Amino acid sequence: MKNYIGMPRNEIQELTETILADFYKGQNRQDIEQIDIAYLARFLKMSIVYARFAETDMNKLGYLSDGVQSLRVIENGRTVKRRYGKNTIVLDEYLLRPENEAKRRYTIGHEIGHYLLVLYGYAPAEAAFSNSFDREREYSYEELRDMMKLNESQANEVGSFLLMPFFLMDRYVKEQFANGFVPVYGRYMMYRDTKLKIHRIAEKLGVSFGALRIQLEKMNYLEQHDASEFIEGVAN
Repeated sequence: MKNYIGMPRNEIQELTETILADFYKGQNRQDIEQIDIAYLARFLKMSIVYARFAETDMNKLGYLSDGVQSLRVIENGRTVKRRYGKNTIVLDEYLLRPENEAKRRYTIGHEIGHYLLVLYGYAPAEAAFSNSFDREREYSYEELRDMMKLNESQANEVGSFLLMPFFLMDRYVKEQFANGFVPVYGRYMMYRDTKLKIHRIAEKLGVSFGALRIQLEKMNYLEQHDASEFIEGVAN
């Protein structure tokens, strides 16, 4: 069996930036406000369909078909096994709800990540699920191991850099923060106005606050301050 190694983050960023440059070729980047992730999937010759998932794990929201394995879905009130064409992204209908737009976009990005990792030889060509992690649920060791597998975390990385590329991150961070950096105290603490600004950026990008917070750290947009400054600032 072939051993797969991880794609370095700098290579992931360069790959995604190159793909987006081709996707938006001929367009003025200042006119781009948000990555059309569904259209990008189709640009990459992938299909997107929606279905009612009937898997035992209710956290499974997205699926990338390998054209061989079947997915359990509900059709006409019955649970059936449905085989989809290769490189078809199947999304749970739950993601069609307006309040789930950021989650839907992130799931599509994640499945594109799986596709690209296979295409460039960093992951095996097999069907892949996208899971929504529930912090309140107790997971078995096997479930956690599967969710944290290298190809799952790498698919998240690829999806994140597609949804939050440098040219948009840099523009929006500089719009909200005069010096181009986001102040953070200690490891996680931020003032309320800072969080509100991050929320504004997240809305523009079509992602969640949590996903953007992680991406800001990955791309070195956080300006570190001592935790004691936060306590003193609130007190004053």
